[in-house]
Amino acid sequence: MGHPEWKKLQSGWPIYLDELDRMFMGVAVDGSSSYVPGDEDPVDVTPNDEEEDSEDDHGLQTPQSTGSKRTRDSSQSLRSTATSPNKKTKSPAVRAMVSQMQLHNEIQTQRNAAMEGFMSKRLQVKQAEEAKMEKQFDTIMEAARDCSVAEDNAQLWIGVLKIAQDKGASYFFLRSLPHGRKALIEHYARVVD
Repeated sequence: MGHPEWKKLQSGWPIYLDELDRMFMGVAVDGSSSYVPGDEDPVDVTPNDEEEDSEDDHGLQTPQSTGSKRTRDSSQSLRSTATSPNKKTKSPAVRAMVSQMQLHNEIQTQRNAAMEGFMSKRLQVKQAEEAKMEKQFDTIMEAARDCSVAEDNAQLWIGVLKIAQDKGASYFFLRSLPHGRKALIEHYARVVD
């Protein structure tokens, strides 16, 4: 009466009891260092003769379990043989989480390095394309000067710019002879966009 959660244990121990045993392996709670949250008056547990020599009085304690024989026997065996766990020892769950975070950090570091490499290659390709375009413009301007077209004739020089911006026209311009180049410049200078 008043404990509906106990009905779950009518058919026996929970199936996950072995996992709980494994999870709390080596951890002995004897009430000497634990307390019940919200309980203002600690429960005094009187230790038996074996425990009096080894336990200190820490003030706050939890009540001892009054559960089944298995629980009492296992707590007695842990109490008599185990010591409190080292504070620096991490639980399996914490170790697993730390391992996962380290793996995540390594993957992220590799991903960042790959992205930096990708961005560096992309920048190199862009710089190479710009250098190639600059060289192409220099070649076209030099060929235009060879045809007696210079910057002082603004209309013809704009024709040179239009040729340089049109990939097909620039290839055609560079493969033409000087008098054909000048005719092409004059044509592009007359064309209105």
